[in-house]
Amino acid sequence: MYLLSTEDGLKFIERFNNLELPKTEWTHEAHLMVGLWVTTTFSERALPEMRQRIRRFNESVGTINSDSTGYHETLTVFWLWAIRQFCERINRWTFDEIALDELLFDENLTRRRLVEDYYSEAILLLPEARKKFIRPDVQPLRGVDFLLIKN
Repeated sequence: MYLLSTEDGLKFIERFNNLELPKTEWTHEAHLMVGLWVTTTFSERALPEMRQRIRRFNESVGTINSDSTGYHETLTVFWLWAIRQFCERINRWTFDEIALDELLFDENLTRRRLVEDYYSEAILLLPEARKKFIRPDVQPLRGVDFLLIKN
């Protein structure tokens, strides 16, 4: 038995893409699910797709994308990188109940503070980090350049 069926996962993605998801449901786990779908659907175009979809969603729920709120490029790149690492580790590049279960029960990815293993708070709070990707100051993101090509 899986936490989410592929069908339920795709219904969630459809609600997000159609701007029908309430702001209260835009949780860390929701970000991970959308990130998995974008990663497995768009591969090297994952970053521009995720960027556009998050910005559009934020606007639809009244969240302003600015220097201090809303969309954050560095965090988006980081979490897409982490999801790619996850897909490589489980050797699965599909959006299905197996990948969703593995994702939503992954102790590393569900740890919201994972980003602090790579970034200091000072970097993440910079307005520039919201606008453009800033490389980490704690430890490198090996393989992140794949996401940045053509983006």
